[in-house]
Amino acid sequence: MSANDDENDQRGRDFEYTLGESLGPNDRFKILAPLGEGTFGKVLECYDRVKQEYCAVKVIRNVPKYKAAAKIEVDVLK
Repeated sequence: MSANDDENDQRGRDFEYTLGESLGPNDRFKILAPLGEGTFGKVLECYDRVKQEYCAVKVIRNVPKYKAAAKIEVDVLK
C-alpha cells in the first residue's frame, strides 16, 4: 500500500463502473452515461427497469461525513 492508497482511503475510493453495468438492488438501474462528479461522489444517467424510465442516480463516496450529508439531503428532498 502506498501513501497515495492511504489518501484514497481517507477521501473514499472513487466508484468505478462500466457503461451498461447494473446498479442497485436486484440490478434495478442500468448505467447509461456519466452526468457529473463532485466532492460527494458521482451522478450517473441510468435506466430504471422497475419504473421503465430514465433517471439520475447519485453515488456517494464511502466517507462517513459524506454519507451523513446525503441522508440530510434525502430528508430535505422528501
